[in-house]
Amino acid sequence: MSHPIIELALRAVSSDLSLQPSGLQAIAAALDARAEDPDLVVAVRELMMFALYLGESLGAVESAQTLLALTCRATTPLEAQVGAAQERLRSHHQRNASRVGAQVVLPRAQHHDTPAPPGSTALGAILSTSRRILR
Repeated sequence: MSHPIIELALRAVSSDLSLQPSGLQAIAAALDARAEDPDLVVAVRELMMFALYLGESLGAVESAQTLLALTCRATTPLEAQVGAAQERLRSHHQRNASRVGAQVVLPRAQHHDTPAPPGSTALGAILSTSRRILR
């Protein structure tokens, strides 16, 4: 199963390997529709690979160059997606870095002759239980 953008590209290629203008318009519209979609990266990659196949394997250099030029439409939306991803990563990093430097208060053992907090278990009880199990 190929990507939908490749389905459009296949329909745009005529029998003599030239590109039909209506097909190019459909590809351009599909790229524009995916401007906010994370799938845009995949669509551009697949279209570029198809263009390389057309140019290198089938010898349709002009059609390949036209398709590659069409992928340039996605440059600005792709840069925006990368910028947004970098901003999310930076924010996540700053949030976690602030946690690393924070003072962590670990629970401390009770002093001798002070009451234990509710729900705690004395160390002597744990040791005596483990000694019985190991015997």
